[in-house]
Amino acid sequence: NYYVRMLCGLYDELDVEMTEEHLEKAKRVLDRYDAILILENPDSFKLIEKYKFNNVSKKNKTSSKNYNIGITKNEFVNENKLDYELYNYAKYLSDNQLKR
Repeated sequence: NYYVRMLCGLYDELDVEMTEEHLEKAKRVLDRYDAILILENPDSFKLIEKYKFNNVSKKNKTSSKNYNIGITKNEFVNENKLDYELYNYAKYLSDNQLKR
């Protein structure tokens, strides 16, 4: 739950367990962003054009390498449940920003 921790400003307090309350706080931080880019969605780069940022590369180099991290995907998702919820919320916000 790295991203929830970072958005809550608790990056150096690793002993604090992340909760639903932290997730809601992280969502409120995202609510204040004018543009949320989802790299998997090329259309989200239109938000950059809307705010007239220059020199932004749209290249997304993906790697087909698979790495063994010692746990299953389900275990990983379970360990990072709040980050997955935050990511889905960020996608929702980005989609809404594109519609404006």
